[in-house]
Amino acid sequence: MKYAHLFILATVLLVSLVVAGTAWLRVNDFRDYQHQLARRAVDVTAAELGRRLAEQREQVELFVADQARFIGLLAADPANAEVGKVLQGRIRMYFPGRFAFTIADGQGRVLGEDPDMAPGPLCLEDLRAVAAGAPARVRLHPDPEPPHYDIMVPWRDGQRGGLFFISFGLNHIVKLLRLAAPPGQHLLLLKDDEPDLIEVTDEGVRGSLARDGDRLAPDERARLIYSQPVPGTRWRLAALLEPDLLAGYNREVTALAGLVILLFAAYGAAAWWLLRRQDERRSRAEEALRNWKQLLEQANQELRQLAVTDELTGLPNRRQFYELAGVETKRARRNWVPLSLLVIDVDKFKDYNDTYGHKAGDECLRRVALGIREVLKRPSDIVARYGGEEFVALLPDTPQVGAEQIAEAIREGVEALGIPHASSAVAPVVTVSVGVCGMDPGSRLELDELIQRADQALYRAKSAGRNRVACCPPA
Repeated sequence: MKYAHLFILATVLLVSLVVAGTAWLRVNDFRDYQHQLARRAVDVTAAELGRRLAEQREQVELFVADQARFIGLLAADPANAEVGKVLQGRIRMYFPGRFAFTIADGQGRVLGEDPDMAPGPLCLEDLRAVAAGAPARVRLHPDPEPPHYDIMVPWRDGQRGGLFFISFGLNHIVKLLRLAAPPGQHLLLLKDDEPDLIEVTDEGVRGSLARDGDRLAPDERARLIYSQPVPGTRWRLAALLEPDLLAGYNREVTALAGLVILLFAAYGAAAWWLLRRQDERRSRAEEALRNWKQLLEQANQELRQLAVTDELTGLPNRRQFYELAGVETKRARRNWVPLSLLVIDVDKFKDYNDTYGHKAGDECLRRVALGIREVLKRPSDIVARYGGEEFVALLPDTPQVGAEQIAEAIREGVEALGIPHASSAVAPVVTVSVGVCGMDPGSRLELDELIQRADQALYRAKSAGRNRVACCPPA
């Protein structure tokens, strides 16, 4: 009897330690996962924004080279309304999102300007700085309204030359930040020489944000977890955690662990009481102990299952996917067979949540997950929820051409579900975009590189209009 009591006490203490340790690991894993999400989102988005601005600069350079004659004529005679009208029309045709243009000489003095909007103080400051040899780096100009940024390039027409710039709005940058922000996080552009000053967020532009002031509050500075400078700009892209993200998750895990420990303690107390009963009831107490052990094993199994399963869809979560995918990648190399990966993203899912609510959004994700699972019928196929509205599927022993057919079947299957999506510009029903990447036998491509290539293919599918499949070259 004495040893039995000691065993129960030790078991309850051990289980409490195991549950507490598991809860601690889950909290740390969640924090590390949020940092990984932030690092990936900031690095990819900063590079993409820099690439887009570089492309925009190339377009302005090509335009200036093509229209140098008209720019030179207007610079020589700013009052020439006919030339100004022609140049304005061509700028509108080439750059629909532009606000204004300005022509300056090599010393930064304004020779001609858009009649709709004269350059503001910051525009003129940048103009003089670039004329003096400083690099033309993009930054936010709040005045004159609306807020904008300038793309400034040199021009030359014969012996005349100087600087030419076009002012653009920031709506496309706001949309990019909104699309790239991970769940539970916000992306924002900060001024590089004033790191507390917010320039652009995934909700809008400085001066129009629904907040008190345009600078980071002390608690917001504490929630900044990663930042990266944006090439060719005076901005730094940063990831900001939502206020209660980590604390809320900590509370949930702690409450669950406490409930499990409480359950074990209650059963331990019951077993202790039963063991103190008379000797003739020993068998009954032993039976209760066996039941308690069975419940302990079941609870541990449920905890292990929770650690690798997405609660909403029932699919493997990202952590479990990496474990299974790592095994399949090694098996593909060992058996010399192809392997393919799909990255699946629900189109315009934020708009769906905004229109129908998060409860309907959760049901939509469950139906999409079921639709994907119905297409992937082989037991060896792995489909998992990668995060937010994004899913991944690993197809062992499948070349890229076969994976493309499966991806198309998934796309058609989700569209055939007929889930209404009135706020989508893609289709009246919920659709998905799919990025496909295959790995040929003998390829030394690592799993993260395979995911990155498939993610790039997904980006091309979304850029091409969504509700489609895009493939990367086989590796």
